[in-house]
Amino acid sequence: MNIFSIPEFELYYHNQYKRSNMNQAFWNTLPIERFNLNKKKVVKKRKAELTTNHLDLPVNNVIQPKETKDAFNTNKFTDLIIAYLKAVHSCNSARRISSEGRYRKGIGYIAGLNKGMEDIQCILRGRLFAIEVKSPTDKISEAQLKRKAAIELDGGYYIVATSFEQMQSEILNLLSI
Repeated sequence: MNIFSIPEFELYYHNQYKRSNMNQAFWNTLPIERFNLNKKKVVKKRKAELTTNHLDLPVNNVIQPKETKDAFNTNKFTDLIIAYLKAVHSCNSARRISSEGRYRKGIGYIAGLNKGMEDIQCILRGRLFAIEVKSPTDKISEAQLKRKAAIELDGGYYIVATSFEQMQSEILNLLSI
């Protein structure tokens, strides 16, 4: 099995997987799904003050414009991995695991119950594949290391995915064992 680049996989996903799973008339109208792994992150918020001009009309004066920078989009990367598992490995059990906390007014932040859980679970050839999605600069937490040890102790595989090609090669290596 070959390792796809992201543009190659986008074409494969559109032409092979989506076409075989959809009505032909509907499929022809679909654009190719793009998995853009870059997003804009706000570094500084826009600051403005409301004043009036010489006609006493309100004017919004910008004191500081909004500043953004490029950032890694882990949500799109997670979607890309799930699409890869479903299309290439026929893993229909691939699913996203939600582990974030939430904010409640009057209470504050409440931590999630799934602390340390992987981002994606999939069962391939009778084995659990747990995939943790990280940007190339992120580090794995202590709770995630404990979860990794527990999965590997039970005979599953734990992958920390930092790039699409690296994730594919690890899956293919583990499947050949």
